[in-house]
Amino acid sequence: MILNKDFILTDIENVNELIFEDNKYLPNKRLFKDVKFLYLETSNIDDNTVMYYMFRNIIIPQFKDFFENRQLRIDLTVMENIKVGKEGNKTHGHHHPEAAPGRTFPEIYRVLEGKVCFILQKNELDKVEDIMIVELQKDEWIMIPPNYGHVMINLNEDRSVTLNIVSSRFIPIYEIYKTLKGAAVYLTDDGLISNNNYKLACIPKFYRSVFKIENLYDSLRREEIFIKSLNRPYLIKDYSVYFEEIKEKKFQLLS
Repeated sequence: MILNKDFILTDIENVNELIFEDNKYLPNKRLFKDVKFLYLETSNIDDNTVMYYMFRNIIIPQFKDFFENRQLRIDLTVMENIKVGKEGNKTHGHHHPEAAPGRTFPEIYRVLEGKVCFILQKNELDKVEDIMIVELQKDEWIMIPPNYGHVMINLNEDRSVTLNIVSSRFIPIYEIYKTLKGAAVYLTDDGLISNNNYKLACIPKFYRSVFKIENLYDSLRREEIFIKSLNRPYLIKDYSVYFEEIKEKKFQLLS
């Protein structure tokens, strides 16, 4: 794949390398055997099928020192169009550790290609107090709030590609998703199905993201508050301003 300086992708069929600003990146690959336990239904997909590709620490040359000094990084994820039973291809899911007492590290995503559903969940082990379902189209952004784990699901009929900006100070926490076999709900062709390994004290709600970065380079130059918040989450008092509930769209949890 080739990613130009305006973050437009070409040669998307070649997922074994990424070229950005004359630098070449090779992916980490997540195989089906690494994630098959996260799905509601079993599948005859070969264990060595690549489900998604992760390109880490993509460098914008003019901001190389900026990212290093502020301990930030950019990643890119490519999700294949694969169905597992009645579910779309999805990422493993993870939480972040605390950046400050009471608040974990937030994260910023942009969909570069395709359509992606984010399942955000606020939980303490198996007890879930909030679930947010957010669909993003190409070129839309989302700010993952502190204290929410998240999973991405490919809703596209082709590959979907996301770019994320995140602190480099921590290692993601995968254990809850691994132990409880995925997110608190499964998004299937039939609707939402609750994961019985969790105890839900909420009804999932559908939101649209109103968070947007008009020009990433300008935002980095100005070091806007949402960039600073990636390591200092209390700089933003209320992350709910980045979301609007879509009240006319409701999910019925299927047993």
